[in-house]
Amino acid sequence: MDAVSLVQGELEIVEESNYYPFGGSHKGYNNVVNGVHHPYGFNGKEEQNELGLEWYDFGARNYDKWLGRWMNIDPLADKMRNNSPYNYAFNNPILFVDPDGMFPIIIHIRSFAPFKNFGPGMVWSGDNRGFSTSSGVTSRLHQISNYETDTGVFSHEARGAFSSSSYGAWAYSDGYLDNFSSGNNLNTHMYGNNDAVFPAGAFGPMNIIPYDGGPTWDIDVHTNLDIDVSDIDGGNQLLSISGQISGDEFPNAEAYVSDANGNSVFLGVFVTQSGPQEGPTMTLFGDKNNPMMNINMGIETDKNGIFTGVRVGDKTISIDEWNKNSSGPMSVDEFKNKYGDYYNQLFGDN
Repeated sequence: MDAVSLVQGELEIVEESNYYPFGGSHKGYNNVVNGVHHPYGFNGKEEQNELGLEWYDFGARNYDKWLGRWMNIDPLADKMRNNSPYNYAFNNPILFVDPDGMFPIIIHIRSFAPFKNFGPGMVWSGDNRGFSTSSGVTSRLHQISNYETDTGVFSHEARGAFSSSSYGAWAYSDGYLDNFSSGNNLNTHMYGNNDAVFPAGAFGPMNIIPYDGGPTWDIDVHTNLDIDVSDIDGGNQLLSISGQISGDEFPNAEAYVSDANGNSVFLGVFVTQSGPQEGPTMTLFGDKNNPMMNINMGIETDKNGIFTGVRVGDKTISIDEWNKNSSGPMSVDEFKNKYGDYYNQLFGDN
């Protein structure tokens, strides 16, 4: 967490804190506090230093950052019988953000360049892949939205990516997110430029380090999804996600949802019709809201909120059959042949 103020025309670091993944504070360096001390730190939560406990108040319960454990039983422990009621973020603070100590799902929305190379002159490296729910693949932009189905609490993160070229230039493209979500409605605008697409020159010793000539137009992705949970037979639940993802129609896009055990289900995919050279320079111009995915998903879960299958009309199919395999969904032709009406309902004409 960094805070910066302007003092007599110079930048001054007011406060800097560094944390381990579970929230423990780094000691012995970068402990700068030049402003007024306040107790808010890891994840923006208030630290309780009474009696030297160093607990964080997350609202639903207190958290020990050094143990990585809650000090109170999870109020939704009956929905997570396979997990300790004291674990924080399912023991995976890199993947999960636990805003209040309750039960999350995670919605991922990624914009990626399927090409091996793209941009003017085809000199910039793309993501060179198909659709995937893997966390290990690259993308141009990546939105991660944590959602608590019982309380309606959202938390969001937008990630950018590194770009590299065949002639040695590289740059980092930032990701940004405007959040308009409320209640059970996920409403966001993710955006960021395709930085370093236009070569400009070189710098450094003997002028040998290439640099970029600036960004292209922003990639824009608008998400508007309603999320609902209803009880079905035997205490199991139905997670319903419906709405639309829209934007500039370049590059490709994919959306999927994950549960606490890491099971992921595709919500929708979009295939761009723009070429690898015209897309960054022409298609991305302006902030568009063109439909890319129409989503109307029903996912069955067990009593613990773990995904067990996907509703297709009056039938339930397995997650593996829906996703086909770990590298992407079944082929377009195969899916259309098996579930043509449902494909059109989910993905429109894409």
